[in-house]
This record gives sequence, C-alpha cells and structure tokens, in this order.
Amino acid sequence: MTDTLETIDTMDQTWEFKGIEILAPSYSRKANIISLLNSSNFGPTDAATFLFGCICPEAELRKGRRKPEDFDAEVAKWMDKIKYGPSDYAAAAELFSAIMQHSNSNRAVPISDPSLEPDPLGN
Repeated sequence: MTDTLETIDTMDQTWEFKGIEILAPSYSRKANIISLLNSSNFGPTDAATFLFGCICPEAELRKGRRKPEDFDAEVAKWMDKIKYGPSDYAAAAELFSAIMQHSNSNRAVPISDPSLEPDPLGN
C-alpha cells in the first residue's frame, strides 16, 4: 500500500529552475533532447539545452534535430532571457540528474484492478 501512496505523491511532481516550472518529460521528449546534447563533454550549455528542451514546444525539438544550429540559437536566446550564467551550472546539472532519474516514476499508470473496470454486461 505504501508504494501506491508514494506513487500518488510523486505523480504530480514538478521541478523548478529560476522560477520556471518543469514537468516530467515524456520518453520521446527525453530522446529528442538527448540527441541534441554533447554527451562526450557535457557542460553548462548542455545543461541549459536540456532544461530548455523540457519546456519548449515539442515541435521545436524535432526541428532542432534537423537544424541543430537553429536550436542552439533558441537556447542561447533563452539563456540570455533567464540570465543563465556559469554559476547556474551546478543547479542545472543537479536538476538534469533528478529529472532523468525520477521523471518516469512521476507518470500515472493505468488502473489494473479488474473490479474497477466497466461491467461488460452494462450492470
């Protein structure tokens, strides 16, 4: 029973960075974001790219995969807008780690209790 309660408590969990709410990303959003990161040398700009990827329209991510330089320009504009600087990197990297580790557990799961399913006979 505790697992169910813990799941309910974390289903609505969000994260915050500089006053911006970040929802748990979907599998496809995470995959698109990861494809835009420099995995061999993850640094401050990659952390910002990840966070921006979590909040931007998903279509922007798909465009970014076709034209990474355009997406980089959008990330740079966003960094300037929120005043993201070198001192923000530690918090952004920590948030990246937390989101990657816990975002899948924040998703609702279908009810699997047969007693709660509709009666096929309409009773």
